[in-house]
Amino acid sequence: MTMTIFLTGCLKTREVIIPTEAPPVVMGDTISKGSIYINEVNNRWSDDLNLSNELSSIIARRYDPIIGSDWKDGKVKWFELYNNTTKPITLGDPQKGYWYLSDNLATKNASPIQVQVTIPAGGFAIVYSSDTSYSGGSQIHGNFNVGRNNSQPRDTLGIYYQKNLGARLITVDSLTYEDTDRATTWSRIPDGGSTILKTPGTPGQANRR
Repeated sequence: MTMTIFLTGCLKTREVIIPTEAPPVVMGDTISKGSIYINEVNNRWSDDLNLSNELSSIIARRYDPIIGSDWKDGKVKWFELYNNTTKPITLGDPQKGYWYLSDNLATKNASPIQVQVTIPAGGFAIVYSSDTSYSGGSQIHGNFNVGRNNSQPRDTLGIYYQKNLGARLITVDSLTYEDTDRATTWSRIPDGGSTILKTPGTPGQANRR
């Protein structure tokens, strides 16, 4: 459960979402809650990322019924993963377990990560919310559209891990957020922290106020 606090005063108003649980302690090589964080989210066709040819070809013809336009103008929704451990973590390699992304708590395994990507210790990886099952190349794609359900004031993203297909699904992290705009993101401050602020977008870099 989360709560939203609106801070007002002489300075610019800043919305803050504070999770009720403190970040867990991560030890050794164990994949557990807090190993990877959903660190930053933009759900409003951000200008922060220049699309590669690979991504452009995937979403060039996709149509979004909510805003009534396609994505061929080079804008994309995205979110960032942060490795909160002291060792690299590889996603998308079945020999090292199964990873999933979802924006629906009822279907936590909705979007398997099928591209092998290693996030260095203290490093970042970008997930493109391209609403496609694309699994080639070197980019991670979520097969859902972040923030598509505009009838709800908030949405929740989650990342989940399964050591093997018969094992229990572990919730590694989840983040509940509200709408952003093209110039801002919801960001953990500091990276992997428990305070969520609306800040300038910093995909693949340390978050800043």
